[in-house]
Amino acid sequence: MTSQIPAAFRAMDAAVARGELIIRKARDDKEFHFQRWVQARLADAGINHDDPGRNRYPDLTLVHTAEGIEVKGLAMPGRDASFDGNSQVARPTHNERTIYYTFGRYPIETQGNTFPVVDLVVVPGTFLNADDTYKHKNTSTRGFGSYDVHLAS
Repeated sequence: MTSQIPAAFRAMDAAVARGELIIRKARDDKEFHFQRWVQARLADAGINHDDPGRNRYPDLTLVHTAEGIEVKGLAMPGRDASFDGNSQVARPTHNERTIYYTFGRYPIETQGNTFPVVDLVVVPGTFLNADDTYKHKNTSTRGFGSYDVHLAS
């Protein structure tokens, strides 16, 4: 079956152009607001996915193709050369699924609980780490792979 990632990206890009805002449920909702925004874009494109869960990798597993999306929301100003792997090294595949990373940057300072997506990129896991042989041991590591990933232990 044909990859669903191009359609997912087109839906996300169109939403950015329309000004579809990220909606944070509360000020302490630091983790899932951008993931919910991505899920809504998948719904816009008619792309089915399994329900996400805490500590699940990748965040979103697509139903009709062996693909997964790991979502990384990055507040700005903030990091510009790293991201938290949160116990999973960036990988090109996982459980026979091709993994894609969706990065979205948004303003760190907001007046309320809605804010725009400022930058958006979707990249295959091979862009971040071409080595698919590493088996993760859940230890804190800096400078791993072909991109500087900071893992939480």
